Amino acid sequence: MTAVVLALAALAAIILVFAFQHWMTHLADRLPTGQLIVQLRRGIGLAMIASGLCLLLLAGYAAWLARMTLEQRRW
Repeated sequence: MTAVVLALAALAAIILVFAFQHWMTHLADRLPTGQLIVQLRRGIGLAMIASGLCLLLLAGYAAWLARMTLEQRRW
């Protein structure tokens, strides 16, 4: 189960990196430098929030898994 969760997280991260690259390329083509910097700051901020949420979800899963392990006394 853990391997599946980590594989899905890795797949989501790869998809998001490619989506960000695609978005940034199109943005750089149509915006002047000043506006591009503002948009990139927003994008980076949103990416950091999303990264923190993903880390929080993985930590919650790890805590749930640890609780189940302790309850079933499997270690």
